[in-house]
Amino acid sequence: MNWPSAIAAIFVDSLLIWLPAWGALFLDTGNDLVLAIAWVSLVSIVNFASYVKGTSVGSLAAGIRFERNQGQAPGKGYALLLSFLSLFSIPVLAVIILIDYLGNDIPSKPLSKYPLIGIRTAKRRVLEACDKLWG
Repeated sequence: MNWPSAIAAIFVDSLLIWLPAWGALFLDTGNDLVLAIAWVSLVSIVNFASYVKGTSVGSLAAGIRFERNQGQAPGKGYALLLSFLSLFSIPVLAVIILIDYLGNDIPSKPLSKYPLIGIRTAKRRVLEACDKLWG
């Protein structure tokens, strides 16, 4: 799994869920809570449908396509998992940062042991620009 690309894809999908929802809450139209809940529900359903096929707006932005090891699309089970990750990405990112902080002493598994992998389909311009800026 190309973890920086996968994290970037899930984070972009999470931003598509939560930024408009928070914006709707601050519009003060009277139906802001209903509008925010409707937006979160609608985008979560769209994310699920796009994850079933292996692509989403976030994965296109990160330059990857989600696949199983055998080259098939993720399917409904993994799409549900990816949808939950994009819906609840902040706790997931906190756990990843904690694992990275504690250290990487765990030996890596061979690629065939992972149930889901990310296949790079394009250049990762955003991540490469961040690396250049950070360096």
